Amino acid sequence: MRDKDILYIIIHIHKTGGTTLKSHIRFNFKKEEILLLYRNINPDFVKKDGVENYINSLPLEKREKIKVIIGHGAYWGLHELFQKPCRYVIFFRNPVIIWF
Repeated sequence: MRDKDILYIIIHIHKTGGTTLKSHIRFNFKKEEILLLYRNINPDFVKKDGVENYINSLPLEKREKIKVIIGHGAYWGLHELFQKPCRYVIFFRNPVIIWF
């Protein structure tokens, strides 16, 4: 299996650098290779059913071209909707807690 055959699913948690990562992805991948799952693109991407319905409505040839999925609407289990190996990516923030 080659790295280019892997689908990367990036679960974007708020305030963890996901917007910067998204801009790098847009710069390094073709538009048809990226699936953005953000509420401002489609309000249904807030719900699991909305994401699944959208992905299942895509023609198979379009679905096969996707290499990266990123968004607040991405969740564990999306790999079941695709026929290729997947890798999940999640960034966590190391919060600093200051006690007074």
